[in-house]
Amino acid sequence: MARAFNGTTQWLLGASVPVVQPPFTIACWFRATAVVDDEVLVNLSLHTADWSSHSLSASGATAGDPVKATTYLHAAPFTAVSAVTSTGFAADTWYHACGVWASTSSRAAYIGGGSKGTNADPKICANMTRTAIAAVQQSGGALACFGGRIAEAGIWNVALTDAEVAILGAGYCPLFVRPQSLVSYWPFVRDNDKDIVGVTNLTPQNAPTVESHSPVLYPYGYVTPGRVGAAPATLRTLATLGAGR
Repeated sequence: MARAFNGTTQWLLGASVPVVQPPFTIACWFRATAVVDDEVLVNLSLHTADWSSHSLSASGATAGDPVKATTYLHAAPFTAVSAVTSTGFAADTWYHACGVWASTSSRAAYIGGGSKGTNADPKICANMTRTAIAAVQQSGGALACFGGRIAEAGIWNVALTDAEVAILGAGYCPLFVRPQSLVSYWPFVRDNDKDIVGVTNLTPQNAPTVESHSPVLYPYGYVTPGRVGAAPATLRTLATLGAGR
């Protein structure tokens, strides 16, 4: 079961962040109820009136309905810089989204493990204090709330490669890809909002619900219903490759 959000009042909040500045990678699966707004999937923010942040978002209000990896500074002149995928998403369909912040002047966005878009504008936004799923969280509440389902969210303290992002986009869970650098992982199975590899546990805001999970391949050959997966030996090989990178 994935976490489901109403797009207006529901999100998940963590009182800490697994990373405070680049390099890092954020990824998750999402299934949008509609394609109408720019809605946040995962956000790292300052949690003050200054809601500067790094966000991975599903941007239905942007031409082409892409996934974006955005760094935003809430200070004059209130500028945002984004990497934007070359293809987009549709409603009621599962997609994998990923943002890679290699440095303060290098970010990339992916959907389905590919369609990579990049941005090289310098933008420093460090010392984040809050993690949010399905919203931008600031001292006055939540903004850009996501409507739909989110599952299998992970954050790494490194910039994953194109090949590693493609593994995630193919349906392998975050534990297969650079596990030694995976600092937070929330499978969102049922209503369990715990970080199973780190310390950034999440607290539900306004009672988000649960819906059916995204297709995903777990270690030891476990495959979610409806997904044709690789043999267990193949899964173990991918896990080994991920650990060695």
